[in-house]
Amino acid sequence: QYFFDIPPPTGKLLIAAVAWASGFRGTQPFQKIGEAYRVGTNLFALRALPAAFGAALPPLLFSLARQLGCSSASSLLVGCLVLLDGATLVESRLLLTDSSLFFWEALQLLCALRASAAPANGAAFHAYLALTGVAIGAAVSTKWTALATMGVVGLDSLRQLLAAAHAALDSASRPPASPPLPPPEGLLEDLLAGEGEARRGRAEEEGMEAGDAVARMLERSDAAHGPSAAAPPPGGRAFPAAVDGGAAGGGGAGGTGGGDGDARRRTSAALAPVAMEAMARLVWLLLLPATIYLGSMALHLKLLPFAGRGDNFHPKPFRCRLGLAPRRGPRAAVTLPRPSRVRGLTRTGWRHAATPTRAPCLAPPLRRPTASPRAARRAGGSFRSRSPPRSARSTRGCSPQ
Repeated sequence: QYFFDIPPPTGKLLIAAVAWASGFRGTQPFQKIGEAYRVGTNLFALRALPAAFGAALPPLLFSLARQLGCSSASSLLVGCLVLLDGATLVESRLLLTDSSLFFWEALQLLCALRASAAPANGAAFHAYLALTGVAIGAAVSTKWTALATMGVVGLDSLRQLLAAAHAALDSASRPPASPPLPPPEGLLEDLLAGEGEARRGRAEEEGMEAGDAVARMLERSDAAHGPSAAAPPPGGRAFPAAVDGGAAGGGGAGGTGGGDGDARRRTSAALAPVAMEAMARLVWLLLLPATIYLGSMALHLKLLPFAGRGDNFHPKPFRCRLGLAPRRGPRAAVTLPRPSRVRGLTRTGWRHAATPTRAPCLAPPLRRPTASPRAARRAGGSFRSRSPPRSARSTRGCSPQ
């Protein structure tokens, strides 16, 4: 039967799954707080999962402290504080969802830190981000107070994306470094053999001889043509200089356009990994938790299709889609058809009919008179209203489909 609880259903669904696998078949009604357990109720099956989550908290928080940079002694102190905390011990040994909430919150913080430490867009990065998303979805679908921890992870992700984008733009704005020149051939061998000094001495002598030869050639040229040939004309620069300047100017303009294109290409190439990281964080940290949350709600409604004590918290259209639980025992003459109808809806809950039924959607008004009493008397007849029979007047919220 359907029941209503303020927190989302994932924590209770996990406890119910473990209890069902351990042999519990719903013999305890849990209708009021402080209710005594019935004889034969398997308490171990009911309390196994909260105790397991509580036992996993100390080592998980030890790992979280180590990931934050604490020393081994400090991290051990953190684990001992959680281990000896009275509230954590009580919430872990009872049938509560708080220990699972603490576990999922600590797990998402640990996985988020490890994802930040892993290389961006690598396999470890995506694996830790996926685990973070699973932990966020499980925590939020256990209690809405986990939205605070989800906000911490989201702000840290935004900070890392902004830092990565700033670093990428900074690296793209710098000119590309020229490749280093290769060493001369045979230089290392010459140094090892002790011939480096001899080669440098021969190179200096050859350089001096080449300089003397160039000086002699210039002297011959000046003597043959005179100094006026090398001087510029009175009206401006010489023609070869003008040609060189125009070529230099055209090359400079083309170089400026090419430089802008290269800068844009470098910026796009630098921001591409940042865009991939942002998309991965969007998928793993937002879409995956939303899918887990909606899936838990759908599973909750799928497993509880019949009307119960908790449906009065919902509006009539929702209650009209809940069915009646099938009768059990010798008086169960028929089985529950799907879909079926219900005859009555009172203020306190469903008024069950003689046959298994279900409440459909809302119906139009039940009382629809043909005319007013005055119009009926003027016409010479009597006023008659098409009101439903007494057995159907209590539907008010639902009508047969």
